[in-house]
Parts: sequence; C-alpha cells; structure tokens
Amino acid sequence: MSPRHRQATEKQLAALTKARAALAKKHTCERCGCEDPARGLHKHSDYRIYDTLRDGEKHRYCISCRIYFRWIDARLQIEAQLQALFEQRTPFLLLDTDSE
Repeated sequence: MSPRHRQATEKQLAALTKARAALAKKHTCERCGCEDPARGLHKHSDYRIYDTLRDGEKHRYCISCRIYFRWIDARLQIEAQLQALFEQRTPFLLLDTDSE
C-alpha cells in the first residue's frame, strides 16, 4: 500500500500560484517581455534578467535591452553636448571617419 500524501488546501494553492506569478515577473524583461527560462539559476545565460537603475527607478531588463538603453543614453549625451556647442556658437570641426 502506498502512503497517502496530504492534499494542499485552497489557500496554499492560491499562495503557490501567487508566488509563481511573482517569480515569473521577476525574471521577465520589462521592455521586450523576454523570459529567463532558468529563473536566474544560470549566471552567464543570454536570457538572464538584470536589475538596472534608470531615471532613479529600478527596472528589470534582458541583456539586449540593456545594450539598447546604453546606446540611447550615449546618443542623448552626445546630442546634449552638440546642442551646447551650437548654443555657444563655438566653432568646431566635425570629422567623418566612415567615408572612403
């Protein structure tokens, strides 16, 4: 005869469902919705979700979105520096290094 296992109560099942939803949210990118299937257990996974501080708020992004936001931040910084140069009417030279 096999031993009988206790059945979970409705309250326990509801708590388990809530915990699973919170874990899934914790390991999902806020921008693109990419999920980490290992739930953070693989430290060097391409799917890992990272805590990122943007505009004073903590966000969770995948590596692709982190790279995207770094690019956006660098672009905004360059645009702000160029805008300051234009406003000061400082003469400057712009070199195009991509042309052949």
